[in-house]
Amino acid sequence: MCSTAPPGAPECTGEGPEGGHQSPDSGASPATGQTAEAPTLPTPNQENQTEVRLLCMKFSQDGKFILAGTTIGWRVIQVDPPVEKLRRERRQLGPGLGCSHLNIRQGSSVFTVVSMDQDGRSTERVRIWLDKTKHWLGEIRTNYEVKKVLPHKDIVAVVCERNTYVYTFSASAYKMILSINTAENSRGIAAMTATGDPWVLACPGEARGEVRVQTGTRATITFKAHDKPIAFIALSESGKYIATVSDVGSRAKVFRSESGTMLYRLRIATPGVLNAVSSMAFHPTLPFLGVACSTSDYVYLFHIPECSEATVDEAGVRRQNSGGENAAGIGSWLLSNVSTMLPEYFTDTGYCCYLRLPEVASDGTPAVDTRAARSSIQGPDIGFHQTQPILHIVNYDGMLHEVRLPDGITDTPAAPAVQAKVTSSTLWFATRPNFQMVENQMMTRKASADGTQQEEEGEEWEILG
Repeated sequence: MCSTAPPGAPECTGEGPEGGHQSPDSGASPATGQTAEAPTLPTPNQENQTEVRLLCMKFSQDGKFILAGTTIGWRVIQVDPPVEKLRRERRQLGPGLGCSHLNIRQGSSVFTVVSMDQDGRSTERVRIWLDKTKHWLGEIRTNYEVKKVLPHKDIVAVVCERNTYVYTFSASAYKMILSINTAENSRGIAAMTATGDPWVLACPGEARGEVRVQTGTRATITFKAHDKPIAFIALSESGKYIATVSDVGSRAKVFRSESGTMLYRLRIATPGVLNAVSSMAFHPTLPFLGVACSTSDYVYLFHIPECSEATVDEAGVRRQNSGGENAAGIGSWLLSNVSTMLPEYFTDTGYCCYLRLPEVASDGTPAVDTRAARSSIQGPDIGFHQTQPILHIVNYDGMLHEVRLPDGITDTPAAPAVQAKVTSSTLWFATRPNFQMVENQMMTRKASADGTQQEEEGEEWEILG
């Protein structure tokens, strides 16, 4: 169910995302207007003696940046070409215990930040940081631990364990416009479009295995996606398609968002084999879905021609480039009719391409782990280039991999899956506080016997069979 501003609803304070500037040195908090004592910050020498570790790590919604929350602040890494664009730490931000969740409003310098408390839990408030003027604009306070924050150009969604709240994201204030009850959601599973009108939000429904798709404040559909609890949700850039996977992880499904019609059932692993999916992503313009797992050293790519954003008209119907016959619904028709004659396993769509991650064990564990003890990072995250057939993979070993998809992987649907190769790898994070990315230099990293990290110039990466 949903409602607007229920009793005991979270409160919001402060300016809007592009509000007037208040100097951070003025002694007044932009969020509450109250004067606070000057914090005692660590000296640079003290801070340099502290090991820095990752609390969160993900690609931005447009795939152009890595957003990383650390135990002393956050960093923004440009993906192409790989370079650190922004680093904010305690000396700029004030006292805190690290950034447990970080996101950015697309096309702006507005960040949504959730800090970690002394018990290692995310706090119950979301703070809004405007990097253009380097000050806090305000905050959204909830009654529950914040699991994820999803900003849109007009609104922001705050995901908690049993509720998802939607707020306006305007220059005047942050006002709650929607409250959605969900099933237990300790991992903060949800997805939202970054732009577009109306906005599209997908999250678990109230029943196990159920998905709710909210289009604006009025249009809502709910459908049963899996028998088991939902483990991951991904939306296409336009919001027309949604991909889901359960906590079993052997099979993903792709649906049409406006109707809940299933288009594809994708086979990730053999039925009965538990497989934890850590990331899924649609290519913005090409008909591909990528899937990464935390329990495996493989990344999978699926060809989903009915979900090509480049060939979808206003009605959401895929048409041939030549203007020929309507091709929409063929996949769902085959699934509903052929599956009555064959076991489901044989009607699943297999992956067309796969990749083995370098320096990652078969159980998905990298050689180096830079996560903090209470990190929310489950495994690698994936994202695509906006227009090119290029996949990016970021992992908590501090490596960013670029993979150019092989030519011809969709020419013969029944052909065996093609193994892709890592095109380049860049070291983007290490635990020493003074670490800086090295431009134009390939880097490898090894773990020494005492567990410390060592970087050294290396050769090009090579995938071994």
